[in-house]
Amino acid sequence: MGFGKRTEAPASGAARTAAAAPLRPRRGGYWLGLLAQLATATITLVLMPFISQFKLNGATLSTLAAPAALALLNLTAVGAVLMLLVDLALRALGWRNPWIYALACGLAALVFYAALALAIGLINPLFALYLAVWPAAVGGWVLGRSRRQNAVGR
Repeated sequence: MGFGKRTEAPASGAARTAAAAPLRPRRGGYWLGLLAQLATATITLVLMPFISQFKLNGATLSTLAAPAALALLNLTAVGAVLMLLVDLALRALGWRNPWIYALACGLAALVFYAALALAIGLINPLFALYLAVWPAAVGGWVLGRSRRQNAVGR
């Protein structure tokens, strides 16, 4: 008999399987949602010249590169704050449905950009709808799906 050596098998395999299960990071879904929002906004921005409401009026794409990069940076920063607030509120309520997350993130972006358009008047509401609300809803859905998957084992 050696000191510290186990002489018999554990009563159940639960202790072994619990230690072997990898733990997921808590904010992994948040970052995936933010990445999905940025990807959706980038794809929408690339496809924007092909939508009839947003013609380039002769401007080259190279002249729009810097404003487009600033727009994506702005949307990502605003989206990060809105998704964090929605995530904290819905987790406090205990709601983990992806569609609720998508609706809440999209509605938060719509209210924010509509208020900004009414207050300042510099933002086209259709532009905000295409470039902010839709990507926020996609990012919220990814975040809600991750939250629901993480809560299954609890």
